[in-house]
Amino acid sequence: MYIHQFTVHNYRSLKNVSIGDLSNAVILYGENDSGKSNILSFLDVVFQQKYTDEVIEGPNGKFVQKKSSGFWTGQIIDFSNNFYLNNQKPITFSIQIKIERSELLEIKRFPKKFVEMLPKNHNNDVLIIEGQIVTLGGDRAEMSLTRVNFNQKLFYNGETKTPEFLSAPEFNDLSLAEKTDIFNGVMNSLDTAFLRIPPDRFLSEEQEEHRDNKVELSSKTLKNWLFQSSHDQTAEKLTREITRQFNSRPFNHGNISIVRIGKNQIEAFVEGKNGLKLPIGRRGSGVQQILTILSYITQANSPIVGIEELEINLSPNTQKLLVTSLLELINSQSSVVELSASRRGH
Repeated sequence: MYIHQFTVHNYRSLKNVSIGDLSNAVILYGENDSGKSNILSFLDVVFQQKYTDEVIEGPNGKFVQKKSSGFWTGQIIDFSNNFYLNNQKPITFSIQIKIERSELLEIKRFPKKFVEMLPKNHNNDVLIIEGQIVTLGGDRAEMSLTRVNFNQKLFYNGETKTPEFLSAPEFNDLSLAEKTDIFNGVMNSLDTAFLRIPPDRFLSEEQEEHRDNKVELSSKTLKNWLFQSSHDQTAEKLTREITRQFNSRPFNHGNISIVRIGKNQIEAFVEGKNGLKLPIGRRGSGVQQILTILSYITQANSPIVGIEELEINLSPNTQKLLVTSLLELINSQSSVVELSASRRGH
């Protein structure tokens, strides 16, 4: 699965942007403040989970809680200052996604009638989603889809009074329940389909978190995340794979170990080929970058990954090695890596 082309209007500095004919690996490069990071931010916003307000009856009366509604419809919080020139005009977009046939059929068991409609001898099915984001005032906005096309057939129409699912004539033999189920199956596969790896990848001191407090992966929690994962029966294989990649070609930085030091503090140590064992902070900022990126990539469930400012603290040779390794990963896992560089020519 990868993004083949997209357009976006009115998002941050992206007044009118259209980018097409993308492959499954893309490097975005250009001058500072030219909008590269905003492209990654926009894709992150589109595919992140949205929310609806649900009124709950409690012993002390009614209260409102947020309920996840998937990626394609619902509210976005903390969305102030994201409209072009703060003009509050709707953000509109169109994204074309190519999905490998094997990926599509792995989503769920589709009705035989639907599978028979799929083009024969096609490696990729094409999904085009069109939508808009409108302000709700304050820091909230709402995203909705206007149209979705699947292999050039109308898959969803949100511009009618009542949304229509799979309304193209080719789908007439399917029941309404089958149409809704197929649409939800395909769209749900895109929930959090895009992972944005932020440029803040510098490691810091960490106090050990209680094991009941499961941490999410970030540069500020990486040591705790590795430590917790290494003691979890399911996640332990992730830490072994990260360690293997970190200590294998093309990086060869050494073995990683996470240990307790001092009072409730944990540290990541790297043991080099010469047997010298040092805290990762003593091995250079570029080594920290590589460990953080490898950790994000290895644990990612998202088929599309965007790495912002890939080149931070990496030598030109290491940049080349890292891109080569990511390309090998893409070819083996059918992923896409969107790379945002900060200087022209990377």
